[in-house]
Amino acid sequence: MNFNESLRSAAHSGALLTQRSIAFARSEMKAFLGCALGCYLGFIVLFLLKADPETATFGDFLNVIHSSSKIAASFLAAALAVALRCLFPRK
Repeated sequence: MNFNESLRSAAHSGALLTQRSIAFARSEMKAFLGCALGCYLGFIVLFLLKADPETATFGDFLNVIHSSSKIAASFLAAALAVALRCLFPRK
């Protein structure tokens, strides 16, 4: 194998690796964002189910929406979900 063929083979391998990495990142990003959004909406729905209709105010609802701890918990749950997907792949 001469130098040109070697370079061509290396470029082809690099292109395949790049394509696979991008496909993996896209699928994991979809899973991450889906899980984060689901957890965040879950916190909001849980608040709506638990709220007392007589005493709950719109300000309470806004506090839940803007709560940084709920947003952080959603991102942590999403990161954990992606990590578990990588550790235990589907068969």
